[in-house]
Amino acid sequence: GAVTRLVDMGIEPFLVSSSILAVLAQRLIRKLCPDCREPYIPGESELARIGLKSGDITAKICRPKGCRNCRNTGYRGRMAIQELMIMDDETRSLVMQNADAATLRRKCTSQGMTLLRQDGAARVLRGETSIEELLRVTQEDID
Repeated sequence: GAVTRLVDMGIEPFLVSSSILAVLAQRLIRKLCPDCREPYIPGESELARIGLKSGDITAKICRPKGCRNCRNTGYRGRMAIQELMIMDDETRSLVMQNADAATLRRKCTSQGMTLLRQDGAARVLRGETSIEELLRVTQEDID
């Protein structure tokens, strides 16, 4: 979205494509309280919302519960989830052609770029945050 936003602001596509090396997007996400997080088994539909299947689960997925240490919120602290788009020759070419954000995203993910929601899903699988928190801070993927 950053590339198309710059072009929408009036910066010529050739300047954008030649000036940017990479774009990093990040969001802060709350960490589950280590003292009271509660393991549970999420349903298939809940997992599907963050791009996971029950076969992807290798550890316990947790949800917030609340205790004195976290002021009954279930969360304590924050961490970043992020995605990094590297500007390679193909991406530069798409920018020069005024490609939309969805086209750029498809191209980059096909070459291995991890999206915000995917990075967050990995954090859910490690028990660091909850599915509901990930859904709260990320938008639906643009297709």
